[in-house]
Amino acid sequence: MNKLRVKFLPITLGVILSATALTFIMLYRQFGNNIPLYVRSSFISVLVGLSAAFIGTLVICAFYSQGVAITMRDSRKRLKINLDKQVPLFIQISREELSKLDTNSNIIKLSYNNSGSKSESKSESKSESKSESKSEFELEFEPESKPEPKPEPKPEPKPESKPESKPESKPESKPESKPESKPESEFSRSVVSVTQNRGLSSDLDVEIKSKGLKLLFSEEDINNISNVPGLCVILESDKLKLLRNIRPSINRVELVNGKLSLSLSYTKIEDNTQDVEYIASDFHDALMAEIMDSNYSTWLLSQKMTVYDEIALNILYKCPIKISDYGSWLTDTEDGKVAACFFSMFEYDRNYGNLFSPQVNQMLKSHIENINKYVRTHKIEPDDKTKMHVFGLIKHTYMNKSYERNNYEFLYKNYYVDSFGSNIASLIMSSVYKDDLLKYIYALASYYTNGNGDDKTNDFIKNILTHVGYEDDIHHFCRYIECIENKQPYKSEKAEYDKSKMEFILSCVLDELCLREDTDIKTVMESARQYFMNECKKHMVFSATSNLNLDMKIKDMIVHDHHRTKTDDPQIELVNSNVCVNSIF
Repeated sequence: MNKLRVKFLPITLGVILSATALTFIMLYRQFGNNIPLYVRSSFISVLVGLSAAFIGTLVICAFYSQGVAITMRDSRKRLKINLDKQVPLFIQISREELSKLDTNSNIIKLSYNNSGSKSESKSESKSESKSESKSEFELEFEPESKPEPKPEPKPEPKPESKPESKPESKPESKPESKPESKPESEFSRSVVSVTQNRGLSSDLDVEIKSKGLKLLFSEEDINNISNVPGLCVILESDKLKLLRNIRPSINRVELVNGKLSLSLSYTKIEDNTQDVEYIASDFHDALMAEIMDSNYSTWLLSQKMTVYDEIALNILYKCPIKISDYGSWLTDTEDGKVAACFFSMFEYDRNYGNLFSPQVNQMLKSHIENINKYVRTHKIEPDDKTKMHVFGLIKHTYMNKSYERNNYEFLYKNYYVDSFGSNIASLIMSSVYKDDLLKYIYALASYYTNGNGDDKTNDFIKNILTHVGYEDDIHHFCRYIECIENKQPYKSEKAEYDKSKMEFILSCVLDELCLREDTDIKTVMESARQYFMNECKKHMVFSATSNLNLDMKIKDMIVHDHHRTKTDDPQIELVNSNVCVNSIF
């Protein structure tokens, strides 16, 4: 039974009981013992009956009132939400699945976990990319009354020109319908587990298949769910400004003690046009990244060096030798302020690196302990300027010295290349459109797949080149390279892939890579990989993925479907039912 209906019954009985008792008291005051016995007995019987009924309804109310009540709304109408104080969480559910919910029973448990969704397990490379690959959890809200849109045609392979000069760049008038910068996302076919309170009867447990869910931050988002069935939870929190700034993806949702607990992840991308607000936890992964070379590697003997080790050792190298000098150094010098800030935010014993290993010089440990002791004793709080400087040191060291940002092997992680969220995949596609020669250089870079550490990046490049329609070009060029490597004659049944054309393309590639004509294929391949690495490195930007847990107050829980019971409500207003709802996410 719905919480509102449960409350209505005891309130009604309470009013009747109070009115009856008040009437009896007024009669007794006026007539005293002169009231006829049958009237007095009737009043007492009615009062006893009403009292028993009232107590009974209170007990029933206690059973039924647990949980969150469900409200019915016409999906063709739009909720009028105060977006400054509220944010809707919309779970897209088909009408068939939505019918499993008992709209007269309160929801006492609701849980959703994205870890088992199809999109997250889509490929090994995406699971390893973590912070760098774009979230595949994207939905396309379609009104069920409309047919699905036809898929967009894939771009056709670019025609090759005859080898008269260096392969020309693609003209500016190429079709605008380029492939997206990321692969087409699939619906996240996830399951929402719901438990509903049915009072004196046993609870109702249902599992509802969902096409996904999203927080709706704008009027446009709300308009886009018009005519889309689902469950809409109106949430309130003092963290709405933060949520709008980070635009998180949702990993887990759970209804706990009447509040909705959200487990979120979000990515901050470096932006040169405006300041990005970082916090210390944003740099956890970057600090633990292994670096390629260091001026201080001898201090840690054979230990692997991390970004944390590199920065910490650089700071410690500047420390004063005498402990008595620490105070003035930490408070009055820029190097000292940086040291106090860095070690207070990133303590050395949190496994960021190897400074706490037994092999480390005891003098280094004593330096760190003395700094931390002084900071704790004098309660030194780093200023924002020093924090930004420390964050800048971490970003610079990570981007320029870490293996994962400076090694071809890790480019399959599809790092971001601009503040708008474009990644390496989009960089490859846009570059081969602009310069036809690059597809052959990238094909050479990904030529070998023999079980070594580069295979994931090789496959990553091949899949992108195939996706944009260059499969035949790459296949014939690689076959030509294979024939050269194995000293076999090359023949092609297609004139556009004849030997003279392949020779010319290879000559242009060698010229672009600044290599001689007699260079062996292995060297050409390594040069192509370095060329690709350099192109990516010129564009890659720092990014950080963080997690956030929030408990949000539930204002309302709405079944959003015009096929179910409709109610008139002053909080809803009519919107155009023809609003386009394609690809909301």
